Amino acid sequence: MGNALTNYVAYSRNRKTDAYDTDPIFSVENTSDDEAMSYFKREVHAFALQKTQHYMGTKAIYLYRNGWRVARAELFPDSIQVNLYRAYYFNVWENTTAKLAPGKWPLYERLFEATLKRESTVGNCVTYTRK
Repeated sequence: MGNALTNYVAYSRNRKTDAYDTDPIFSVENTSDDEAMSYFKREVHAFALQKTQHYMGTKAIYLYRNGWRVARAELFPDSIQVNLYRAYYFNVWENTTAKLAPGKWPLYERLFEATLKRESTVGNCVTYTRK
């Protein structure tokens, strides 16, 4: 089940209106859980660092698998919290590296690691804070 090919979509939520943006951040079909999570991880890095104009007005980003939410990243003034909705997805998060989804550029993993540190892990939730 875990590595069966499936469909993933990532969406963002507007900070001012609290509404979901209609255009997805990325959408991939027939991909593995690992691949989709690696794309989401890249977007979490970009979001945390506020590296695109789009993310400057974003409250949270979400990853959906076949219509079911599997991850949420929410930005706070000095931290970002990544909540994985099952232990399985937490393990996938922990064991993937960031990759570029189609049409995305560049990677921000090194800058993310230089700017933020892992502060805590509680259950399936990871919090990163500014260094």
